[in-house]
Parts: sequence; structure tokens; C-alpha cells
Amino acid sequence: MTSTTADTATVPVATTRRGGRVRWTVVLLTSLTIVAYAVGTYAQAGLPIAASKGGLSATYAERPMAVQVTFYVHIVTASLALLVGPFQFSTALRRRSPAVHRWTGRVYLLAVAASPPTASPPPPTASRP
Repeated sequence: MTSTTADTATVPVATTRRGGRVRWTVVLLTSLTIVAYAVGTYAQAGLPIAASKGGLSATYAERPMAVQVTFYVHIVTASLALLVGPFQFSTALRRRSPAVHRWTGRVYLLAVAASPPTASPPPPTASRP
């Protein structure tokens, strides 16, 4: 039994790179869409105005200021994680600028660590104004 290197199938490098770039672009565009929707909703109108249209903001509109600030911290940190996250998968960034890759990773980790504790809705026992 003899084997030759011609027996093994190889995937062309250009196809692999293109597929990776397409997947990365899809992740980036999805993240940008989510950020644009979430930030846009609350940046254009405060909680009371957005609450009149229904949705999650109605839960927070009449809560104490500390709860509202926590909600906004969640929006900002989650948006930051969504904006920076896709760049951690960029091979070009990792190869060309390892220092930038490391710093975006640190920002991502901080945003991911800060976002979940601020995500929980106020408990039913929270005081209302």
C-alpha cells in the first residue's frame, strides 16, 4: 500500500479566507444592528417616552433613579461588548496589531463582566416613586 500526497484533499486558502471573512462580516453586522436598535431606542427618547410605546422601558420608566441608571449602564456596557467583540475574531487584527487586539480584548472582558449584574430587572418588592 502506497499513498501519495495527491490522495489528500486540500481546501484552497482563498476559499477558507473568504468564508471566514463572510462569517466575520455577518457577526459584525448583526452586532451593529443590535447596538443601533438598542442604543437608538433609548438615545432618542428617555424611558418615559419610550414606555408610552410599550416594551421593556415600561418596566423601568417609573422606577427609582438608581434602577434607571443601572439599566442605562447595562445598555452601554452590552453595546460596548457587541461593538468590540467581533474584532476579537479578526485574524488580520490579531496578526497586524497584537497590542490593539489585546486592548480590545480587555475592553470586551470588562464590558462583559459589567453588563450581566446590571441586566436583572428590578424585583417586585422594589419601591415605586
